[in-house]
Amino acid sequence: MESNSTKHAGFSRETTAIVAIVAIATALRLINLDAGLWYDEALTVAQSVRLPPADLVTTYGSLNNHVLYTWLAKACVAAFGENAWSLRVPAVAFGVASIAAAWLLFRETGFRWAAIAAAALLAVSYHHVWFSQNARGYTGLLLFTTLAGFALLRALTTRVRAWWFAYAACFAVSLLIQLSAAFLLAAQGLVVLLHGAFVARKQAGTTFVGWLTGPMIGFGVGSVIVLAAFAPMIGGMIETFASVARPDQAPAGEVAEWKNPIWTILETVRSFGMIGAAIPVAMIFAGIGVWRMARAAPWIAAPYLIHIPLTLALLSALSMRIWPRYFFVDIAFLAAAVVIGAFAFAEFFARQTRLKDRLGLGASTLKIAGVAIMAGAALPLLVRNYEHPKQDFEGAYAQIEQLSAEEDQVTTLGLAGVYFREYRRLDWPAFSSSIESGRRTPSHGRLWVVTAFPSHTRANFPDEQAILDAEFELIATFEGTLSGGDVSVFRSRNP
Repeated sequence: MESNSTKHAGFSRETTAIVAIVAIATALRLINLDAGLWYDEALTVAQSVRLPPADLVTTYGSLNNHVLYTWLAKACVAAFGENAWSLRVPAVAFGVASIAAAWLLFRETGFRWAAIAAAALLAVSYHHVWFSQNARGYTGLLLFTTLAGFALLRALTTRVRAWWFAYAACFAVSLLIQLSAAFLLAAQGLVVLLHGAFVARKQAGTTFVGWLTGPMIGFGVGSVIVLAAFAPMIGGMIETFASVARPDQAPAGEVAEWKNPIWTILETVRSFGMIGAAIPVAMIFAGIGVWRMARAAPWIAAPYLIHIPLTLALLSALSMRIWPRYFFVDIAFLAAAVVIGAFAFAEFFARQTRLKDRLGLGASTLKIAGVAIMAGAALPLLVRNYEHPKQDFEGAYAQIEQLSAEEDQVTTLGLAGVYFREYRRLDWPAFSSSIESGRRTPSHGRLWVVTAFPSHTRANFPDEQAILDAEFELIATFEGTLSGGDVSVFRSRNP
């Protein structure tokens, strides 16, 4: 049996490791933090962060408003001024903290060093860094749903009511940051019901209804907090969700692509770049890891296993956009599953080949090498993340400033208008019809047009795009790390 001193020494080594990992993660998320904003960030600033507090309390506006994150961003802007890095400070803090939270939760599976390794992979993960440098609520969502999972586990296993109050707090903060937390919280709720039925069946004198007292505290108190916070804007929220869910109210381009699960899967695969070729191997490891985790800690694994199909089913049923970002909350679970599976394979391989006897290499050496390879594979993607902004609107602006003449006129088409007209507050009109290419163009100058999201532009502005193709020349296309978010600059061929 492991002695207390041995346990203490082991935990001390784990703590030292996680502190080092968090320090590295922090440094990686501060690099190029001030890169230009992308569409969603600019929309958040223009439509929410800049609102006076009295208006912000009552205005939901759109799904782009991650309410609690908006308030935190507003506080950072008040403290440090309005710039890209200050808007992203809460995302960085949440992202770094979510790595420690993931370690805290997944070490409860019993695979303690796999939890450390998973935290290390999250620290260098391109996707985790990308969202940690994104002025949106997704890393906050990851942090507090992970902490909710930890509080839920302790509440279920100890039956101490204080843990249900802790769960209520995490439940509420998750939803206040981003409403898509409801999908994972619903999965956790299903697991709670299953656990209650299991306990009522196995433990004499325990009834299912009586056992529900604790969960009612967690879910009830959390719901009350959320409803009280959202009460002033509930009407706008209902209207927003109703409009998004109605196909007749959404642009054709959104219905065709953004609501298609196949597109979601392909976008996810494409986001891994060249290392996407290793996804089949990672899926095999993840399958092994999920199986081992489900056996060792079913109440940790079950909510995530329910969450993914549940989210797909609900979004499809509600005819809402199925974006990969809705599954970002699963990234820590998937990382832990891959590592646990890889460690299991390393143990099996070392045992079958007798590497210890032949070469003096044990399973531990293979595990360390495997984590190093996985972490190293992520580095090229990280380099690209630092070399390019999420969307290069500023590159397009600099190009126009460099090449345009004083008498030229600049306009925007489609979603590009949000960045330049609403966020940058430039006096650029919208390119809306053939009139723009004729009457509005100065007779002695040229007309410049900036677009973003090519597929969306072609799907929703076909007539205007046809004019650009026929009467304009493509001066430059500026790529960013956001898939499909290219920013293009067109110039009329003749004055």
